[in-house]
Amino acid sequence: MAAKLPVVDKYKPVVTVPQTISPVGPTVLGAVFLAIAVALFSPQTFVEKATFPESPARWATLSAPIVEAGAKATGLGALRVYLDDALAPLDRVGTIFGAAAAPVPSPLDAAALADANVPSDGPVAAPALALTAGQPPGASWTKLGHATKTVRVLIVGASSIQHAVGTELERELVARYANVVVKRRGKAATGLSRPDVFDWPAETARLMREFKPDVVIGQFGGNDAQNIVDANGKPQTVGTDAWKAEYTRRPLWLVGVVKKGGATFYLLGLPAMKSDKFNRTQRMLDEVSEAAMKTSGAHFVPTYDLSVDASGKYRVSVKYNGESGLMRMSDGIHFTRLGGQYVAHHLATRLEGMLGLIPKPAASGVKPAQALQYVVPSAARGNTPLLAFVPVDVPAEGLPVWYLLHGADASYQAWSDNAHEELQRLAAEHQMIIVAPDGERFGWWLDATQVPTHRLQTWFLSDLVPWVDTHLPTTKRRAISGYSMGGHGAFTLAFAAPERFVAVTSLSGAVDLPHAKSREALQKLLGPYETNTEAWHARSTLHLVKAKPQDLRQLAVLFGCGEGDLWFAPNQALHAALTAAGVTHTWTPTPGGHTWDVWTAALPAHAAFVAQALRNDKPAPIAAN
Repeated sequence: MAAKLPVVDKYKPVVTVPQTISPVGPTVLGAVFLAIAVALFSPQTFVEKATFPESPARWATLSAPIVEAGAKATGLGALRVYLDDALAPLDRVGTIFGAAAAPVPSPLDAAALADANVPSDGPVAAPALALTAGQPPGASWTKLGHATKTVRVLIVGASSIQHAVGTELERELVARYANVVVKRRGKAATGLSRPDVFDWPAETARLMREFKPDVVIGQFGGNDAQNIVDANGKPQTVGTDAWKAEYTRRPLWLVGVVKKGGATFYLLGLPAMKSDKFNRTQRMLDEVSEAAMKTSGAHFVPTYDLSVDASGKYRVSVKYNGESGLMRMSDGIHFTRLGGQYVAHHLATRLEGMLGLIPKPAASGVKPAQALQYVVPSAARGNTPLLAFVPVDVPAEGLPVWYLLHGADASYQAWSDNAHEELQRLAAEHQMIIVAPDGERFGWWLDATQVPTHRLQTWFLSDLVPWVDTHLPTTKRRAISGYSMGGHGAFTLAFAAPERFVAVTSLSGAVDLPHAKSREALQKLLGPYETNTEAWHARSTLHLVKAKPQDLRQLAVLFGCGEGDLWFAPNQALHAALTAAGVTHTWTPTPGGHTWDVWTAALPAHAAFVAQALRNDKPAPIAAN
């Protein structure tokens, strides 16, 4: 008997083949596809594998952002990161069940640890030799040459290297520099605490034999805050002194392996974490690792400052390359692709000076200046870093120097972090060497009265300037500028040795120290203002102008400040004092506050002003009334 068709009424049978497709079906199928894609690959790994090649297939270009966006919208991306970390032990050598085993000594172990204990002078970029005596600076520099050889870079580490930070750092290095070859190896849920689970020294040694790198960059620690067993088989509780001593052996072991292979090791520090408790353990690991690098001939490159906001708190969002979005994934640990791009860009500029990387020419064909990082030795301060932007083509007579001083709560990297490409362009355009030295976070570029060893002004004039003239191809014509605390330093150094400079400029300079008399750092250096007024005035630009304006009359002088800046009134008072003293100068008030937006916008004008003075063509300032 034939089966009866269902009917709506007794005359018309229902068509069993659907005439339209319900949206529910494709939605379910799409969700299943997305889940399978994310299960097979984390979204970041999928995008990396699909689109990292220079000429990706069209299907990869189209599908990668869809998978990435879908994973972000549904939360599957964050889930996959958790799964990666949870399941990664199944793909390791050894077992994670039971107590951690002590590291098994390898044939490299003893030699590696012995080799690692070599004092470090810090990063020194090539060429790091004094100029040949008796020859013009430019000719000697040309003979020495910039770093031109290919730099082979191996990047190793845990999930940060496997995913966004490592992927984008590799991309950034390859895209930006003409003389670099990169190989990357990342593995989630690994670290240095458990070589019995995954042996990074052995893996690095294997990669070095295959790739033969000049430089190894590593990042570890996210999985290392766990109890470990020391070399004697004794368990050590995380965070104790004994644990720190044992953990210190782990990066030293890796450094030894790298050095034995003829390469230099750079350890990336750890970023801020969303969880306060986890963040504290990461800071502890940073301290231990940085101390180990300082005694091992290797280098520590911090990333913490790149992951916090202006107030030093965990950074939630980021703006980079015209795009705004979350910096981290929902776990508060791993970076989004945008966050990885931001961090990788800044890491690349920091590593550029250390590794001697050569920027690719701009689209116009102009060769940007090369950033070179050096360490200036001195008895007064020990080894102090600086970053120099040196044009690629140096004339036989050499080039003039423009010193750029940083502000408070910053370092020599501040200018590079906020205007790296612009400084490269300006140095090349104006044919001058730009030097950004380190003046300590709250050093104020002065000689202190209350701290006998604090002699930054003396160090700058007696140690730094002669070192630069000896090691870089300079004509010994100089200008000096700075922002905020550095603006104060530029003026006071010009007052201390006006014969050394042809121009001085300042951006939002702290030109009246009594205006900041409540600042604890200044009181530690100079004592309370009420009882040490003379010392404060002797180191304050506004009071120096009133006391000896003649020291600035031979210099080209330019300074500006945002009208919403806390230092606007003191700078306006400086303008009035210079005018009253008959010192020609240029005063440029602008809209804005005490921000890098104001300073980077003003930088090209300051560079042009300085370059004109350095060419012995004194800029035409406003006439004093």
